Amino acid sequence: MKQISNWLKTTAITAILGIVLTACVTTQQTDAIGNERMLAAAGFRMKLADTDAKMDHLKTLPQRKLVPHQKEGEVFYTYADATYCKCIYGGPEKAYQRYQQMAVNKSIEEMSASYAEQDNPMQTVDTMDWNLWSDWGPW
Repeated sequence: MKQISNWLKTTAITAILGIVLTACVTTQQTDAIGNERMLAAAGFRMKLADTDAKMDHLKTLPQRKLVPHQKEGEVFYTYADATYCKCIYGGPEKAYQRYQQMAVNKSIEEMSASYAEQDNPMQTVDTMDWNLWSDWGPW
């Protein structure tokens, strides 16, 4: 009976870990897809790793991070993804600046949406004790 109990515990733990890992991978993939869509919208160009040599090189680059590189005296940025799209995005400083602005706007939208989802957002504002925090200086 004890062997069955241990087997059930082990099976349950394995199943839970599998679900958690799957959820993490799905979240990472969703984040990667969202970033890659924003990169494309900002003006980055995508190149597939369609040969073994390209894939080998892609795997050596920092993954899913914008990285600056010098090319012919100018700064260009790359974003490598050897896992999901098996591609690299590249763009100049202007594309990078557009991407950064889009990321800020997205962050503001997400914060606004989160605030709007509260049961009573005005109640949160009304509970602020401005006197407790004293001088805020000139605004």
